[in-house]
Amino acid sequence: MINKIRFKKDVKNLNLGFSELEVQKLVGLTNVKFPELYLNFLKIAGKKSNVFDHYFDNIEGLIELQIKIKTKIENSDVNNFNFKIWCFSYSQEEEEYYYFEKDDVKNPIVLCYTNKTYPIDNGWNYRLGYINKKSKFSNFINSKTNDKYDFTLLGNIERYFLLVIFSPFLLFIYIFVEFGKRIK
Repeated sequence: MINKIRFKKDVKNLNLGFSELEVQKLVGLTNVKFPELYLNFLKIAGKKSNVFDHYFDNIEGLIELQIKIKTKIENSDVNNFNFKIWCFSYSQEEEEYYYFEKDDVKNPIVLCYTNKTYPIDNGWNYRLGYINKKSKFSNFINSKTNDKYDFTLLGNIERYFLLVIFSPFLLFIYIFVEFGKRIK
């Protein structure tokens, strides 16, 4: 099992992390034993991630997010919700909040709460509420990175398609130029 998180270095959209001191402050304020993977995520992309919409000025902003999601859930139709959760990010565009259960200290399963209706039972019924993304934290982050930056086989093929198509022409031009130099 791979427990590494892939981060994309994008100079136009940088990841910003919290300092070690800020992460220690968060642990102290919340009294939560966070997974090492999440602590690593906080240090690299906790303030601003180039694959998520979130931006937090400080640790308190992250704590405010916990209050925000709990309020949304309490005001919804979702019953019997486990509030032993930690919301680590959100997507404004998709109206989704991504979280994991606090008790899972290795590589937690990512869950999602949405304000939109989504299909359940093969699309016969719709509801608001939580969605189990059924993905480990590291896999979820890597999947979001792949989706945004197109780290797929198809994406690589598309990237190099024109080079492969035009390589015979480029080779012809190169030979023509080199041959022209030798004639002079």
